[in-house]
Parts: sequence; structure tokens; C-alpha cells
Amino acid sequence: MGKQTASEAGHFVAWPSLLVLGILACSLILNVALGWRLRPSARPKSVGGIEVGFIMPAIPVIDVDGRKTEVRFDSEHPTVLYLLSPQCIWCSRNEANIRALALASSERYRFVGVSTQPTDIKAYRRESQMPFPIFVISSHEEAVLRHLVGTPQTAVILAGGRVAATWSGAYESTNQRVVEDYFHVKLPGLAPDLANTAQTALASTPAKPRTFCLDDKGLSYSKGATIRDKNNQTITCNLDGQWSSTH
Repeated sequence: MGKQTASEAGHFVAWPSLLVLGILACSLILNVALGWRLRPSARPKSVGGIEVGFIMPAIPVIDVDGRKTEVRFDSEHPTVLYLLSPQCIWCSRNEANIRALALASSERYRFVGVSTQPTDIKAYRRESQMPFPIFVISSHEEAVLRHLVGTPQTAVILAGGRVAATWSGAYESTNQRVVEDYFHVKLPGLAPDLANTAQTALASTPAKPRTFCLDDKGLSYSKGATIRDKNNQTITCNLDGQWSSTH
């Protein structure tokens, strides 16, 4: 057997090294691709309302005097978070229900209202006679991160932020009975003819542009909100109050 030259030895040593480098390169490419797919989007999106089991972080809000503050979930009693919008017809028709619920349950629960739309909180609270503090969410992005996108919504949140119960929409029919059973109260019901007049009321004021969208359950969403419709398609609320498909 002849002696192996230096060039031949270098040739055989190079192949294992190239193989290792190739494996490392493939691994790096796969990791970069995976990180790109899992990167956070520039604008957070939500595809639904508040869900049971969700850990609700503190909510950055603006109080009646225009000061920035937070709604925290560290009180002795569970918090009933009521999500509303002054432009939401279903919210206004549900006012008697949430007002009665708060008055009957205030010794057992802490009630807090959060508006998804900028509004004069002092005037709104005075007109609606709500017996609990109401704030305005600080931004649409903060609302979406917390699934605070449809109104009206009601959530019972325990100390630490865990959501124990939720109800989407006004308290009508089955929703009213479930809420009454949960809190052991009797509610007055919706304002007259809500189910028949909500769409008519919207249609009767065509000169005033609508700044929110309604889903098939009657929940209202502010512009930019993204949800899934009854066909499980992703749709986004536009500036003109209409839904459009999101690809």
C-alpha cells in the first residue's frame, strides 16, 4: 500500500467538515424561518371577545378628568367589567339591566365600565345614571390586545385577572336568564322593541356616518377591529362602518 499524500489526506478530512457545516446552515435557515412566522404583528389583532380563563392584564384607561390611569384586578371582590360604547344602540337599550344588576350586586361585586370609544364620560354617566365608574380605553391597540372589541360585553374577573364568566351582547332572552341565575337577581329586561328597532334606528339616520360595525349577534365593533364571521372568515371593520374580508 502506497503512502497517502498530504493533499489526499486534506481531501478526506474536508468532507466531514463540509457535512457538519451543511447541517448547521440548514438548522440556521429553519430557525430563521420559524422565527419569521412567529414574529408579533405590527398591529395586534383579535378574533373574538373576552373568553373564560383569559388572564386580563391591567387596562390602561382615561378617567372622567382626562387623566391616565389603570383598571386593575386586585380588589377584595370580583370585578364585573362592562364594556360599552355610547354609539352602541344595544348598549343604550341594555342600560336598565346593567344599572339594576350593579345596584343589586354592589356588595358582592365591584363594577367598572370601560368605553371603547372616546366620549364625554361625565355627560354619559350623568345621562345614563350608571352607579359605577366609567373610563375610556386609552387606545384601540390596547383594547384589541385584551379582546375588548365588541359591545356590550360583560365579564366577571377574579383577583389576579382570571376571567370567570362572560356574556356577549345585551341581556335579552337566554342571555338575561343566564345573567339573572349567575348573580341571583331579577332584571327589568331590555328597552321596548330593541330586537325590532335596532336596525331601523340605524337606517333612519343615513346622514350621520356610522363609526362602528355590527355583527350578526348585535355586538358593535370600533373601526379596525378584526373578528371571525359566522362562516369563520376573518373580517375587519372599516372607517365607513362596513365589514370587509381580510386576507
